[in-house]
Amino acid sequence: MKKLIILLPALLVASVCSAQTLDEIINKYYAANGTEILEKASTLYIEGNVSQMGTDMPIFISVKKPDKVKVVISFSGMDIITAFDGEKGYMINPLSGATDPVEIPAEQLASVQDYNMFRDNLLDNFKAGRVKLEGVEDVNGKPAFKLPFTDEQGR
Repeated sequence: MKKLIILLPALLVASVCSAQTLDEIINKYYAANGTEILEKASTLYIEGNVSQMGTDMPIFISVKKPDKVKVVISFSGMDIITAFDGEKGYMINPLSGATDPVEIPAEQLASVQDYNMFRDNLLDNFKAGRVKLEGVEDVNGKPAFKLPFTDEQGR
C-alpha cells in the first residue's frame, strides 16, 4: 500500500512533466496544416460561395505574395471588387453607384488583409512572442489548448 501511495504522485508528476510546451504545440500545428507546402507557393486562387442574408453569392479570392489580395463577390450580375496592393486598399462597389476605385479607410484594411492566406496569425504572433499557453479546456467534449494572443492591430 505504501508503494502505491508513493507511485501515484510520482506518476502524476511524470505526466505533468511530459505535458506539451508551447513550442511543441506550435510545431505540431505547423506540420498538421501543411504550412511548409503553402510557403513554397507564390499565388493562391480560391473560388467558392458566400451566403449573406439568405443569398448565395460566388466569391473569388486571389492572393499573391507577399501582401497582395483581390476579392471579387458577384451579386445580381455586378462584381464588388476589394483589393489590397500591399500598401493601400481599394474597393469598387457598383451597388452604391461607384464605378471607380475608392480607397478603403485604414480601419477597414484589416478585414481585407484577413483574406491573405499566406499570413498565419498564430505563427506570426508566436514569433513575435505574443502567444501564451494558458492550459487545456474542454471544447465539445475534447481537450483543446488555450492559446490567447493579441495581434499587432490589437485584435
